[in-house]
Amino acid sequence: MIKWIKEKEEEKRYVFYRKIVQDDVVLEPSLREFCEANQCGQYGSNWMCPPSLGTYEELTEELRSCGNGILMQMIYQLEDSYDVEGWRKALEVFDYKLRDIANQISRHIPREELLILGAGPCRYCEICTIKNGEPCLYPNQAIASVEAYSIEVSSTIKNVGLEYNNGPNTVSTVAILLERSSTRGD
Repeated sequence: MIKWIKEKEEEKRYVFYRKIVQDDVVLEPSLREFCEANQCGQYGSNWMCPPSLGTYEELTEELRSCGNGILMQMIYQLEDSYDVEGWRKALEVFDYKLRDIANQISRHIPREELLILGAGPCRYCEICTIKNGEPCLYPNQAIASVEAYSIEVSSTIKNVGLEYNNGPNTVSTVAILLERSSTRGD
């Protein structure tokens, strides 16, 4: 049965959850080239982004050692296709929602046993300490992006029965939460 949650209408967002298994996750090594070309401006500027996050091979090994988990998608309605502020708000709301879900799950599974991947670079700190050559202040709160792990989002979400393109004037954001230890049950 498809489980979906419709959030408050005034928030203009919809959140969907699906179980995800390893076979659903599509990796695309060429995505790493976008990181290396610094397309989003975070390469080397965020602990949760390449190159500090690890090599493609290391991240793939980490990902493949995980068990099953949850894919979360939020669809946020924008005013129009040029609504940059709405897009930023959508990322902020999504990040908050993802952290809330992660905290709820952490009551049952220790945070260090979870691999939590969100949309875009980690935004927990206003300024990442990597810029000052200091270690991450909140490693248990830091969240890497699905793209940093070279996960091809549109194919992966189709594999769990969702769509990436949800119509005009929308932004779709995706997170994946996996259990690091595959010995637990679902």
